[in-house]
Amino acid sequence: MSPFTYVQLPSRIVFGGGARQQLPAEVDALRGDRVMLIAQGDADEIGGLLGRRVVLRWEEIVQHVPIELAERAREAAVEAGIDVIVTVGGGSTTGLAKA
Repeated sequence: MSPFTYVQLPSRIVFGGGARQQLPAEVDALRGDRVMLIAQGDADEIGGLLGRRVVLRWEEIVQHVPIELAERAREAAVEAGIDVIVTVGGGSTTGLAKA
């Protein structure tokens, strides 16, 4: 598959070989200073790319996101002053970020 970028407000998907390396520039474009990283499993590479901007890392991921989990994650994001959410993983991480 050829690399591509797809924009559908309020989200943007960048896909292709080496796309992870573009993540700092993507966060910069959003003027993100305080990132919530929602990731299941090993996301140390992503955390390393974003450095100190990751102020909250959320690893509690459940399929078919329960409302209680979404509320806890949202409260944590508000308390931490999050301005950008980055997800790593599949539909459950993305679902939680959207919630």
